[in-house]
Amino acid sequence: MGLERTHREVIRLRAEYRQEPRAGALRLAQQLSWYSMELALAKQYDKSERAWAEAFDVARHVLDEGGPTQYERTELIRIGVGAARAMRMVGLEAEATAVVEETELQYAKLVATAEDPTMVLAIRGAILGVRAEACREHGDRAGEIDVLCESVLEMLAGSEASPQIIGSMLRDPLRHLHDLLTEDAAR
Repeated sequence: MGLERTHREVIRLRAEYRQEPRAGALRLAQQLSWYSMELALAKQYDKSERAWAEAFDVARHVLDEGGPTQYERTELIRIGVGAARAMRMVGLEAEATAVVEETELQYAKLVATAEDPTMVLAIRGAILGVRAEACREHGDRAGEIDVLCESVLEMLAGSEASPQIIGSMLRDPLRHLHDLLTEDAAR
């Protein structure tokens, strides 16, 4: 879309959101998450983090008025994972941890209400990926390896064994796990 065009769309959706917060929350949150990714690609990390944080705050409005649909809760979790990663990139570790904890809570609710709980396993893998990053930042290599392994298993279980899905979801976590194990073997 381009950064300026995406920004104009965010402004338009903010106006809709102010008129009807519950109805416009998800559209604005999704656009903000897209905008934040574009900002990160432009190396505007602080602005990206603020856009992710706003996206997560806005997405939380789907919890109002009777609660979210499965799709809305899944999007809230996805946006929360993105927000936590962006917060970690700019050094907001405590805030990132709080967001991850909230996504864990929303994930538990998603599993409890999902028609097919195995379909939501893959998103748990993304949450665990952020937890693994936190372990790395704190120098907890054993914890990082454990969480990465759990992340891979959850993503595999939720992928329905599609090679394309498995490849796209697991490439980075497996590379990272390989690097960790290689470093440990070299010690």
